[in-house]
Amino acid sequence: MSRLTFTSLVLAGLLLASGWATAAVPVLPAPLADRLRQIQQMAYERPDEALQAVRSESVDEPYRPWLRYVEARVQLQRGQLAAARALYPVEAVSDDALALHIRALVARREGQSERMGALVEQAWAVVEPLCPSPLPEASESLANCPAGLLVELASLGQISALAQGQLATARRRSDLAMTWAQARRQPDLQAHVLLDRAEFHLQQDERSAAEAALNEALALPNLGVTWRIWTLNFQAAVAARYDQRGRQGELLEQALAAAQASRLERTAALLQGNLADFHVHMGRPLVARQLAEQALPVLRRFADPAEATVRHNLALALIDSRAFDAARVQLARLQEIPVVERPDERAQGLRELSEAWARVGQYKEALALYHAERKLTSAAQAQARELALEEVRQRLGSAQKEAELTLAQREADVTRQTLANQDTLRQVAVAAGVLLALGLGLGGLFWVRARAAFRKLRRNQRLLKALSERDALTGLANRRQFHQVMAARGQEPLEGSLVIIDIDHFKRINDGHGHAAGDAVIQAIAQRLSDAVRDGDMVVRWGGEEYLIYAPTLKGPHAKQWVTRLLPSLCSTPVALPGGELLDVTCSMGFVTLPIPPLGVNLPWERALNWADLALYAAKNRGRRRALGIVGLHVNDEVSLAQVESDFEGAASAARLSLVQVLGTPADLAAPPLVPAY
Repeated sequence: MSRLTFTSLVLAGLLLASGWATAAVPVLPAPLADRLRQIQQMAYERPDEALQAVRSESVDEPYRPWLRYVEARVQLQRGQLAAARALYPVEAVSDDALALHIRALVARREGQSERMGALVEQAWAVVEPLCPSPLPEASESLANCPAGLLVELASLGQISALAQGQLATARRRSDLAMTWAQARRQPDLQAHVLLDRAEFHLQQDERSAAEAALNEALALPNLGVTWRIWTLNFQAAVAARYDQRGRQGELLEQALAAAQASRLERTAALLQGNLADFHVHMGRPLVARQLAEQALPVLRRFADPAEATVRHNLALALIDSRAFDAARVQLARLQEIPVVERPDERAQGLRELSEAWARVGQYKEALALYHAERKLTSAAQAQARELALEEVRQRLGSAQKEAELTLAQREADVTRQTLANQDTLRQVAVAAGVLLALGLGLGGLFWVRARAAFRKLRRNQRLLKALSERDALTGLANRRQFHQVMAARGQEPLEGSLVIIDIDHFKRINDGHGHAAGDAVIQAIAQRLSDAVRDGDMVVRWGGEEYLIYAPTLKGPHAKQWVTRLLPSLCSTPVALPGGELLDVTCSMGFVTLPIPPLGVNLPWERALNWADLALYAAKNRGRRRALGIVGLHVNDEVSLAQVESDFEGAASAARLSLVQVLGTPADLAAPPLVPAY
């Protein structure tokens, strides 16, 4: 969310290849190709000037499709999607690669990934025959391959293929693009392919391969300054992903210095946005704020999509520097910017903002964003679960249809045999006996099969019910089952304890070790929780790296004693990752026992869960690897309860609320507590 890597940038167009044609476009003369190449290179930093140049260009009628293509590329650089779309007002014909490419770029900017993929496939079918692999022996064939367009289509195709899990297709297209980029002896084309390849390896968590591709790009002779800058920027993103913050800052400073020396204003603004993100994570909000405020006017003037990311970083810097009103203004403006984001990117942004508000003690806003992030994550998980259930339903439906067809076929065989017997039997009495026997046999057969089908249907129903109520990764109960348990209670007061557990710094685990390691950690903690609870307690995967325990018989001081034993047990043994590496993992907890002494306050389960959330956030803000529990409440009117929710720490300081803290590891337990146990 807060960094701009290679694939998230709107790069300047690649060099136009001269001397080639698609089925709908004639071969370009070299002088015209050079002129259009210059215009397209100009478009990223000076889009208005480039637009004027392309509109004033005079060419013969056969080459006008090229002018329209370059003008559409310029309009995309200006952020004018409607203008680019208007240049191709009707659906592109299947053999016009230029039109298909523009439509694919527009679809990508609009977030229509499936449509983009379909258009790329159509364009690729036109271009690939012109660029076979291995290279043809005839030298004149080089002029027939549109190398620049091939590389861009390979880049878009890789994005689409990776989204669908087609890794072999993505790699094959990358190899073909590199073959022709090398044949053309164009280092910028080769750099583009290498950066795409680095992105491919990074998504597979293949760090060394990604870094090798980037180093190879930097070593290319005569590499253009723009591509050198983007390669440095990409190297900085890799360093940040693997927590090499010092190297990230050095690389970004190098890239920014090169951009400013070359007077690349827009590129420099994007790099300032990345540096703002760097300084936010390094705890330098004032420096981050200065960089973001320098970048924003430039990005707004260019209508650059990166404005949203930089404004997000500015809001983080303002929160950390306690300029709360200014931060809220930036967040309001951020909501006005139309941004196409994947759910995981949006969730990461919400999490960063939530953690920033929590760091400065603004728990109300932190909790609101936390719940928004959890809702988004839960919706994505629910969608994935529904897809899995639909697959099961389809599989069960297919099996049922197959069984019905088999049964019908057997019935038809029996019927044909019966008719044959009627033709051969001569005596009516014998025929009646045979028919009666067959009828009894068929009745018995139908009864047996009906019983079997009913049992199979019941098994399938139980399977679907279990799948809908269990988390697929951990096997724990999910939110839906917990809500059903709470709904079954009706108006009965809730008694016992609610405990919320959150794995500390889980994003670092995913970023530093990969999502497979993150899944292993989630499964390990889930197993430890299941082993620690008693019969009758309910363990729920509440979402992402968060768990909920409902212990209906755990009350009073016993809750603190139980949490005191539970918290160290979760972190006493490192988690074994898929590669064999051992990883230390810590957790934070918030808990509440009901009814809350000494007044016996009983809260609805939704509100009690919210209070446990507040305790969890306070525990994280006090250093993580600890639990914070609500063990006393000295008010019972609605106004006072609302005040406790809006200022949790203040309520504890004013003795309206009694808290107890439990520290996580044996070393922690030996240290003096940070807050008194009331």
